[in-house]
Amino acid sequence: MFSSLHATPDTVCERTITKWINHHLKTQNVKVTNLAEDLSDGINLILLLETLMRKSVGRYNRRTRSMQNKRENVDIALRAMHMENIQLRGIGSDDIVSGNLPKILDLMKTLIRHFCIIELVENTDKKKTRTIGEGDAQSVFLQWIQETVCDLPINNLTTDWNDGKAIGALVNAFASASPDMSLRGFCSEWKSFEPKDAVANITEVMCIAEKELKVPQVLSPQDMANPALDEMSLMIYLSKFLKLDRKQPQTTNETSDDNTSQAGGSCASAKTNNTGEVSGPIETAGMKTEAEDKMTSDDNFSQAADSSSSAKTSSTGEMSGPIETAGTKAEVEEKVDKRDEKKEVEFKETTEEFEVVSSDKHLDAEWKRIQEKTFTRWVNHILKDLDVEITDMSVDLSDGINLILLLEVLSGKPIEHYHKQPRIHAQKMENCQKALYAIAKREGIRLVNIGKL
Repeated sequence: MFSSLHATPDTVCERTITKWINHHLKTQNVKVTNLAEDLSDGINLILLLETLMRKSVGRYNRRTRSMQNKRENVDIALRAMHMENIQLRGIGSDDIVSGNLPKILDLMKTLIRHFCIIELVENTDKKKTRTIGEGDAQSVFLQWIQETVCDLPINNLTTDWNDGKAIGALVNAFASASPDMSLRGFCSEWKSFEPKDAVANITEVMCIAEKELKVPQVLSPQDMANPALDEMSLMIYLSKFLKLDRKQPQTTNETSDDNTSQAGGSCASAKTNNTGEVSGPIETAGMKTEAEDKMTSDDNFSQAADSSSSAKTSSTGEMSGPIETAGTKAEVEEKVDKRDEKKEVEFKETTEEFEVVSSDKHLDAEWKRIQEKTFTRWVNHILKDLDVEITDMSVDLSDGINLILLLEVLSGKPIEHYHKQPRIHAQKMENCQKALYAIAKREGIRLVNIGKL
C-alpha cells in the first residue's frame, strides 16, 4: 500500500498524518494504524495532545468499556484543545467516537497546523504581528524554502517536489550550513537527479536527513514522488526542517533582531534591513527534535529517580529526576515564593537542599508534594505493563486494587480472592486488609500506625 504512486491526495495525507502521530507517540509505546478506529476511544488522542502540549489534560477513562466512556474522553480532549485556543469548526465528540474519517483528518490537520506549522512560521516571520492563518502559513513556508534553497526555483509545495531535486537541495543546504564538517557535501549531486529515478533519489535523501539531521520520515518517498502529493503532507515533513532552522544558535554575542544569524541554506543567511529587522530565516540546523529531548524509556526514568543525575523532562512536562541547584536558604525561599501554585514543583535531591527544606516549616507542604509526585512516578513505573496509571494516590489506591497489583508485581506472588470490582466500602476495606496482611505477614514488613486505607 505504501509503495503505490497512484494514491489520492486524501490517501497520501492520511498516511502522512498516521506517521506523524506515531512519531509523537513513540515514547508512549503506542502505534496507530487506523485513524478511524485507533482514535475513537479518545485515549490515543489524549496521549497525543499531552505530548504536543507537554502537560496533562487531567483525569480520563483509561479503560473505555462503553460508548459513554469514549465520548467523555473525546470531550476532555476537545476541551483541552479549546483551552489552547485551537479553533474547531464542525467537529464534535460523536464524529471521533463514530470513526468519521473526514472529520478525524480535519481534526488532525488542525492540530498539525497549530503545533507544527503556524507556530513555526509565526516565529520565523517575525515581522508579522497578527496570527498567521492557513493560507499565510503556506505562503511563509514557501518563502522560507525559496530563501533557504536559492539554486533551484521552487514555486509550490506539491509537484515541484516530485522529482527529488527540491528535497535534495534542501538537505544539501542544511548539511552545508551545519557546524559539523563531516556533513559538508551531502546530497551535493541533487542537480543531476533524473525524474525516472525519483523514488530512489528521494529515498536516499530522506535516509540522509533522518540519520544526519534527525528528521523523521513521516512522509514516505513514494508519496513525495506521487503527483497527488498535497501541501499539508509536505508541510508536515518539512516542518521538521523549519524546526531545525529555528534551533540554530546565534553566531554573535547579542541575540537581538539586529544580529545576523546563520541560515539553513548556502544563500540563506539572515539579512538585516534598514529598520533593523531580520528579513531572512534564522537559527538553523539544531540537530535534535523536541521529542528526542524528552525521556525516551522507563529505564531513563529509573536512573533519574534513583540517582542525583541531571533532570529529565517527561512527555507531560514534569520533572522526572532531581536537578542540581545552588544552595542557600534565601535562594530556595525566593524560588518557592515566585513559583506559581499550578506549576510543577522541581524535585531537589542534594544534601544541602534537603537540609534547607526540612528546616523550614514553610516548605513542608512543598516537600510533601515532592514526595507524593516521586512515589506516584515510582508506582506507575512498576505498574507500566498492567495498563494502570496512578494520578491521585489518595483516590487511586483507596479501593485496594492498585495496591494489590503493585504488591503482586514487586513480590512476584499473587494475592488470591480479592474484589476486582469493589462496589461498596466494605469490599474496598477487605481489599486493603488483604494487601496489608500480605505486606506484614507474608513479606515480613513491619507497618507502624497504618491501618486499612
